[in-house]
Amino acid sequence: MVVKVDLSHNKLTSLAGFSHFQCARELTLDDNQIANLEELSCLEGFVTAVCDDNGILYFFHLGGKKT
Repeated sequence: MVVKVDLSHNKLTSLAGFSHFQCARELTLDDNQIANLEELSCLEGFVTAVCDDNGILYFFHLGGKKT
């Protein structure tokens, strides 16, 4: 079971497909080109996302509520 995922420094532009990691609890995405974290809104039990040095414009709380 994958609970910690580090995808730092991968030039990612989206998190498309990450919703398949239903057991993920922690995600590190430093130094990518991600604009939003909408894909994470469907993950139940997700706890932490570290996203330094990205172009994130908005965040979604669990349940898809935009802030």
